[in-house]
Amino acid sequence: MRKLEHEEIRALSAGALTFEKEEGGLAFYKGTEEQTAAILRDHPALLPAAKAATGVRLDFETDAEELAFTFASGSRLELLLDGILVKTWHGAPRERTGIALSALAPLKMDGGLHRVTMIFGSHGERTVLSSLEIGEGARLERHRYERKLLFIGDSITQGWHSRFDSLSWAWRTSLYFNADSVIQGIGGDRFRPGAILPLPFRPDAVFLALGTNDFTSFDDREEFLGRVRGVLERLGEIYGEKRVFILTPPPRFDGESRPAGDHALFRGLIAEETLKRGFFPVDGGALLPRDESFFADAVHPNDDGFSLYAENLWRILGKSRRLSL
Repeated sequence: MRKLEHEEIRALSAGALTFEKEEGGLAFYKGTEEQTAAILRDHPALLPAAKAATGVRLDFETDAEELAFTFASGSRLELLLDGILVKTWHGAPRERTGIALSALAPLKMDGGLHRVTMIFGSHGERTVLSSLEIGEGARLERHRYERKLLFIGDSITQGWHSRFDSLSWAWRTSLYFNADSVIQGIGGDRFRPGAILPLPFRPDAVFLALGTNDFTSFDDREEFLGRVRGVLERLGEIYGEKRVFILTPPPRFDGESRPAGDHALFRGLIAEETLKRGFFPVDGGALLPRDESFFADAVHPNDDGFSLYAENLWRILGKSRRLSL
């Protein structure tokens, strides 16, 4: 088995914007140093969720018969082989784990290669990969994507309460569109204009899904709308030539009303500001039915809810050539 160098591992990765070499291995982060500084300034309590490796993966084609990995930090992995979830791993740090790819899927794609997608955990502590080993002499090529997508959001975009990270809506959408994506879902986040910063990643389309936490935390409607306008203005400055989709929050079941009114009116306020700037609003009320069986709690979808949320989004995008990806 050949142990890959840090730069080789980094070249096979997707979804990470910042990397840190340390004694234990290579750390992966979905945000930039500037975004981390903005969180420390605006909302330090969000830092653990911002440091989680949401959306980060190694994604490559290989003819290797086996591989092995060791994490210094982080204890969750989902392995997709040729796009199909075949194995999940929950283990202890510094525990070397070997996987026989040939046993999981003996039939290879054209060219004698498997696509191997190693999905890092979207929650919990930051992920530090100590080592990745591949069979000696095996071919190794980064997977080729068809488009680039950026997701910005809160815990729903991060995939809270999804038993498998790859089933969360942003992950499912990335896989469906064969997209090189960055998933910046941060549990607890709200509309923060200072968080919308230029990135080294240049997407073809942007999905922003915020508002769930704003609904329960704001006291002044105009102050809230000011933050929404600030975020949309920043999106326009950075991504004005791209397709930008603003997803309003899905239904909730706590029965509370806020200064903006009921939840449907709240979603409407976000959609109204979205239309003023020429972006595409997507009503969260159309992405999921008002049925608690699709939710893990009063706010977060369960696996069925995440799947339906993603599929309904694809249907909405596919209805118009103007909206299609």
